[in-house]
Amino acid sequence: MGAVLSLSGEGSYYGLAIRQGMDLAAGEVNRSGGIGGIPLKILYRDSASSPEQAALAAIQLYDRQDVPMILGAVLSSETLRIAPLAEQRHKILLSPASSSPEITRAGKFIFRVYPSDTLEGAYMAQLAADELHLKRILVLAIDNAFGRGLASVFSKAFHSATPVEVQSYPAHGTDFAALAEQAREWGPDGIYLAGYYNDMAQALKEIRRLDPNVTILSTSSFGNPKTLEAAGEAAEGVIFPAIVFNPESDDPTVARFVKAFRNRYGSDPDLWAAHGYDAVLIAAEAMRNASGAAPERIAQALLSIRDFPGASGSLGFDTEGDVVQYPRAYIVEEGHFILYRDYLEQRRRQGEAPSKVRP
Repeated sequence: MGAVLSLSGEGSYYGLAIRQGMDLAAGEVNRSGGIGGIPLKILYRDSASSPEQAALAAIQLYDRQDVPMILGAVLSSETLRIAPLAEQRHKILLSPASSSPEITRAGKFIFRVYPSDTLEGAYMAQLAADELHLKRILVLAIDNAFGRGLASVFSKAFHSATPVEVQSYPAHGTDFAALAEQAREWGPDGIYLAGYYNDMAQALKEIRRLDPNVTILSTSSFGNPKTLEAAGEAAEGVIFPAIVFNPESDDPTVARFVKAFRNRYGSDPDLWAAHGYDAVLIAAEAMRNASGAAPERIAQALLSIRDFPGASGSLGFDTEGDVVQYPRAYIVEEGHFILYRDYLEQRRRQGEAPSKVRP
């Protein structure tokens, strides 16, 4: 099978972690007999975080290598660029990371093991309104499919007398000082920041410089150590959603994955590695059940999967090829990601107002 991943460019942190998980899973598949006795080989191509490069890589894999399935892409804009190519050829595209709501309608050969932003954006809008009691929300979103999708979902789901204000910024060359100044002038009591770790870190530093007390919400892409490294103290107090992945879990599937990952790479896996691992295992399961490499049969086999034990949780697909997994809220506290509920409980024990979020 093919794989089109962001191994360089703005999505490389995610893509490289996903590849580690995929390589680990491919080894496990082959040690257990491969696909009907045939070893599984993954042909990797680097999209360089570019939709056009992703499309060229997909064409090469689908047409020259004649793979029945591509695992990819990482960024939603890349996956949406490849999707019509997969549909035209009646071949599978299975993304381990893309979350844009537009992917739901991309076609019958398009699948993903990462949940849609429809769930994430609505969840954060409800938290902002019902728990944080925010009234004036400004959305700062990167101008691509990922950012636009989250901005749309959040804006529709957030209910307040003041409509959500949305400002987009380009993926490259943004003047974050000017962006932060515009945000301050609008006077929000909350900012929903939708981007990738590097641009969000730059935006955070400028926002905190001008308004250190504004509540900042973000997306699941915020939840990686690179964000903390790049943003430093500006990341404190940011609230974001994530599918729960606990390397210390005693769940047998998670424990086996974490042990194997530590043995191979000498570090703990993150959520992105877990989704890369799951993408390969669930693809292999579908190919076994399809008794071959015919994409139509693989698609049907994927749709029939229920309660597959993955490292990222129990997996199964709805009729649109989306996996359904629900996020939980996390907050940055003293340089660490902790569950927001645990943070509130700590504040209660310390006798502080539970609704207050310290930036």
